[in-house]
Amino acid sequence: MIAQHTPGPWGVRPGHGCYDINAGLIYVAETIGGMSGNYGSEEANACLIAAAPDLLAALEMTDLGLHNADERGPCLCSQCAFRQAARAAIVKAKGGA
Repeated sequence: MIAQHTPGPWGVRPGHGCYDINAGLIYVAETIGGMSGNYGSEEANACLIAAAPDLLAALEMTDLGLHNADERGPCLCSQCAFRQAARAAIVKAKGGA
């Protein structure tokens, strides 16, 4: 299954003891601190979540750029550990295995 995420940009707004992640008027997620003793991390977690669409887009552009970067001949990026990690992250972000 290929997941379709809510299009970005996503933003962060403080709530009542939490932080809300929204895409305009669309509610995406909420972070609540203290559940496992990690008080104070709610805002940082919300900012990281809100950056997800931008991070995915940047990673996809990087993957494409790596593939087209070699001027000397056929690209061997499929053997590159960074490109393999980037592709795995892209697949995971899109709901793949």
